[in-house]
Amino acid sequence: PRLLLCYSSRDGPAHVKAVLQLGAFIQQHMATQVCLDLWDSLGVARDGSLSWHCQHIRDSDFVLVLCSRGLAPRAGPSLEDEEDEGADGGPNWAPDAAVQLVGEEVGRARARGQDLSKYLAAIFEYSDQADVPSQLRLVSNYTLPRDLLLLFSHLHGLAL
Repeated sequence: PRLLLCYSSRDGPAHVKAVLQLGAFIQQHMATQVCLDLWDSLGVARDGSLSWHCQHIRDSDFVLVLCSRGLAPRAGPSLEDEEDEGADGGPNWAPDAAVQLVGEEVGRARARGQDLSKYLAAIFEYSDQADVPSQLRLVSNYTLPRDLLLLFSHLHGLAL
């Protein structure tokens, strides 16, 4: 399967390193193709961050949102304001805005009565369940690395 990893870049370099390590682990040990903006800087630069994320949300079999404190709502421009800055969302558009897009996709899928199994949320053990945005509490949630086996079974449709 093809998995898009979405995360907040506002949690610092240690969190970004954990995201990179998780992506590498999933790709190497879980027979899953991982899509991560950090690995496709040329594609992100060519298409723009917003377009890149929208395309990969659409094309991926699964979308895993790595929830963290950095996803907490903050004062400042809204996503709509940031989109007005250009096709790529402007220079301040960060990967965590993709999380808002995923939340909107989850809401639309739920309203249509569609299967939500494409969308997953996870926290690392150093995060808290309160870091999961409310719209992502509707989908399967995991704590990593503790739930790696459960994540594997979800990605491959295997019952444990």
